[in-house]
Formats: sequence, structure tokens, C-alpha cells
Amino acid sequence: MRSLVYTILTLVIICYSSKAQETSFIQKSDSGLVVDGKLFYPSGVNCYYLQNLAAYSDTNRVKEVLKDAKRLGANTIHVWGFFDSSDSTNPAVIQYAPGKFNENGLCALDFVIAKARECSVRLIIPLVNNWDDYGGMNQYVMWYAGKMSQRMEKIDDEKFQQDVSGVGNRKYRKWISNKLGHDDFYTKTLIKSWYKDYIFKVLMRINTYTNVRYRDDPTIMLWELANEPRSSDNSGLIVNNWLEEMSAFVKSVDNNHLLGTGEEGFDVSSNLPINVSDYPAWMFNGSSGTSYYQNTSLQNIDVASVHLYPEAWNLDYSKSTKWISDHLLLSKNKFKPLILGEVGVQKNKILFYSVLFYQLLRNSTSGILLWQLSYEGSPYVDPYSFNWSTDSAFCNSLKRYSILFQNKDSSMLSGDDICTTENLVLQNYPNPFSSLTVITYRVESPMYVLLEMYNVLGQKVRTLEEGIRRSGDHLLMLDGNALPSGVYLVLLRYNGSFSRIKTVLLR
Repeated sequence: MRSLVYTILTLVIICYSSKAQETSFIQKSDSGLVVDGKLFYPSGVNCYYLQNLAAYSDTNRVKEVLKDAKRLGANTIHVWGFFDSSDSTNPAVIQYAPGKFNENGLCALDFVIAKARECSVRLIIPLVNNWDDYGGMNQYVMWYAGKMSQRMEKIDDEKFQQDVSGVGNRKYRKWISNKLGHDDFYTKTLIKSWYKDYIFKVLMRINTYTNVRYRDDPTIMLWELANEPRSSDNSGLIVNNWLEEMSAFVKSVDNNHLLGTGEEGFDVSSNLPINVSDYPAWMFNGSSGTSYYQNTSLQNIDVASVHLYPEAWNLDYSKSTKWISDHLLLSKNKFKPLILGEVGVQKNKILFYSVLFYQLLRNSTSGILLWQLSYEGSPYVDPYSFNWSTDSAFCNSLKRYSILFQNKDSSMLSGDDICTTENLVLQNYPNPFSSLTVITYRVESPMYVLLEMYNVLGQKVRTLEEGIRRSGDHLLMLDGNALPSGVYLVLLRYNGSFSRIKTVLLR
């Protein structure tokens, strides 16, 4: 009966929806993302807290953050579309019980969408959190436990202490009772019906500021089914099955908007068409309980999602570009555009992003959003945050990258726009360096190259690049944190010849 009611209501709404702005929705094509027939490259920032600001009547701050985002050249912002909590007195809470909604919290989300619309900024909106912040999946499980009279059941100490941690302070409890835990969010029929109720409520809501139904508003670029979904299922099937069911439901309600999973890019298997040996084992051994490759294959998932936090993941900086190129290959195999929904580093921001954006300008990655834009005096900060007041040099640098990325065209993507006359490795910058440096090398035509690093004793300490490379300039980031101070030679080998430079690592 419930599904029949949804279907009837959806058909009625579709029949009476305005068609005036249909061409303004971001759509998927063989070339990537398009709007009105032109390629669209989302480039922007994460500002998860905007709905909170609006809920506490700090609307001027919302407008200020949006203005700062526009100063950065951002055309897209990632913002939370959930706040699940039993605290009905909190003005920012959106859902305080299954199917019970706080109008003030929803009006705050209305305001964010309306102001983003005025600023010509697109929004990516996840609909539930994997982590315990803002309620998350565990809040649904606790509501279920209460309904099933299991809320007060004593939890064994061993279970009580089992947490899963993510970037920064993100975490969730694996168990909330001896019988119920985080993974039940994905499998309990009643909980799934509650989440569908929430999806239906949000997608069909009429914005009190614009009078436009969410499902009809092209300001929203992309819905995400969850923020960084994970589980304890090493096969990844629990999450995959849930994504399949929920993605089909979303599309039955709203076929205007793109849909993504919101995941980080981890997998349950190393048996993939990429070489995963350079990554920490946990990224591809199933410990995250989700499979990027399986999830990207789902019919109703329009875009591939990946995040990147090299420091938090103990991922060598120099492997960050490989992380992107590998996931780009996987997403291409499934004919899905790739968006980097969250990227964050704590140190060497300008250097790191100069290399990252150089790569993005020359490949077919469709979007990137940095974590995270803040403001002076903000309580919504972490080691990855930046703002115009204290990080103006980085913000100005980011603005240039963002504008370049949004305007890259097919000639940039082809990699054939640069002709060179010789093969050589160019001097790194900075040099000397204390931890990170960028190495540039040039290839005159597509060929197999080998880039290696040697110490003064002639001993090879690292292979930096190996494989067939296209013509043009190539950048890579060298992370020297694991190397002792000293003088090193960087050697580029090709077709029986070589080119080299000297670089100095100083602590």
C-alpha cells in the first residue's frame, strides 16, 4: 500500500510540475556532466554547516559564506541535508522521530537552497550521515530499538567500546545494544521505510522561499544517498543492496536530479583492473564494508564518488594523484563521471593542490570539492579548514585553479595540446625541500618512461613513475617524509637515454 501511495503521489506531482527550467538541470552524458548541452565541471567547497547557521537565525553568515565561496570561483557547494535527533527543542534538527519533522529545520534548508539559487551556486546534498554526527544512521537504529523495547538493554563492555573512526573526529558506534547495531540501518525493513519516508518528505517539499519543489529545483545538482557509507560486512553486499534499493526509490520519486552514493572510494577486493599494491591494505581488503566498484555499477547511480584525505589515511602524498587516476579508470569502466566530493590536506595546501589541479585539468575528472570553507571565528572548523581572513594566499591560488578547472575543454582532456622537442626532467620546486616537492618531467611523444630516485651512493631509494606516458609535461608530488636528509638524484630513463636533476632534502 505504501509503495502504491508513493507512486500515485509522484505521478500527480510529475503531471503538474513546471517544465520551464528543465534544461537547467545538470545531466550525465558520454562526455561527463552537461547543462544546456555544454560541459559542466563542478568546482567548489564543502560547507556542511549552512543549514545549522540558518536554523539559528544566522542568515547573514550564510550569505557571507556563499559570497566567500563565489570569491573562490566556486560553482558548487556540498551541504548536509539531514539532522536526525530526538531533541525536538533543537531548532536545527530536521527529523526528531521517524516521520516527525521540525519545520524550523526544514525552513533553514529552504533558505540555504534559495540563497544558493540567487548566487548561481549548485548544491550536492547527502540525505543521511554514516557517522554519529547530526544523528546519523545510528539514530534510526536507536529509534528502532525504542520501538522494539530494546533501548535499555545492557550492552556488553566489549561491544560498547567498538567504534569505527573516519577523518578527523568522525566516528560511529558499531553496537547500540547486544542485538542491534549500525549495520541494521541497511537491513531492517522498518528502518528502511523510515528512511524512504524522509527521502519522500525532502524531495517533495515545496521551498517556503522560492515556492519551488525540491525535486523541481535545478539549484540542487546531486542527491547523495549517504555521507561516506560504511559497514562491517567485508563483502560490501549489505551496503550495495541498500544502495540499489534506495537509488531505485529516489529515481521513482525524482528523475530530474543526478544521484550518487557519497562514498569514499574504498573496496572489498584487490582483484580490480588497477594496481592497489601502493595503497594501505585496509583500503581494499573489505574492512570499510563497501565496494566502490560494485556500487558504481548500479543502474540508478549516475556519478561515481570518491574522497581523498592522504594524511588521515596514511597515504603517501605522491600516491594521491594515482588514487584519482585509478578511480577515474574504474568509473570509466562503468561509464560514470567521477566527482571528488571531499578533498582535504592539513599542510602544504598550495603545493598539494597545484599538483592535484594540474592533473585534473588534463584528465576527465568531472568535479572536485575541497574540505572545507569556513569563516573567521567559526565553530565549524577542523585542521583542513580554510577561510579568506587567515588563508588569503591559498584562497587566491584556489580561485585560479577553480576557474581553470571549470573552463577546461576537450583539447585539454586529449593531452595532445602540448608539443615538445626533447625528453627531460626539470628542476623540482621547492629545492631544497623539507617534506614535499613537485617534480616536472617532459616527454616529446608517447613512450615508456622510468623515473627513479637515487642517493649519493648510487643506491635506488624509490621508483617515482613507470609506464607509458603521453606527450607533454607531467607533474608528480614527491613526499620525502620517510627519507633521511641528503642529496638525491632524480633520473628519467627513456629509449636507452636519460635525463637527471639533483635535489636536496633538508630537515
